[in-house]
Amino acid sequence: MLTLANFRIRFPEFNLVPDVRVQMYLDDAVPFTTNPPLKFSIAPSQDIAQGFVAAHWLVTLPQYDLGGNLITLAVGSSAISAKIKVGQIDIEDSSSSGATAGNSDYFKEFNASIYGKRYLEILRTYAQSVNTLTSTTKYVPTKVGSIL
Repeated sequence: MLTLANFRIRFPEFNLVPDVRVQMYLDDAVPFTTNPPLKFSIAPSQDIAQGFVAAHWLVTLPQYDLGGNLITLAVGSSAISAKIKVGQIDIEDSSSSGATAGNSDYFKEFNASIYGKRYLEILRTYAQSVNTLTSTTKYVPTKVGSIL
């Protein structure tokens, strides 16, 4: 799990957002980086994926300081491009009945920021590796006692 301190190091552009709000988004992001609901593991990249989900919410939802004043984040066009669509990102999990990220409502919101798109890239990478393993690994039964 990504700590608040490590989030601040990786994403210094959010230093104006109060710790309690960032921690809330980090906590809320955990279900988006664990299995289930993903049905495949992204364990090696789980911390950074959690950070991307939290950062996505920080830039797509209005942020306020502890006094209730709206915060204007110093996030330039290189860090967020909420209006630019780069294309369709299709992610299939290892089960045929699972959601397809980028196409379902569950994941569609992540196309609204560069952070969300990076999260979807992580999911796509792991989903492709799971699909490759499951589609190329075949069980070939052998007869007991047979000599080849």
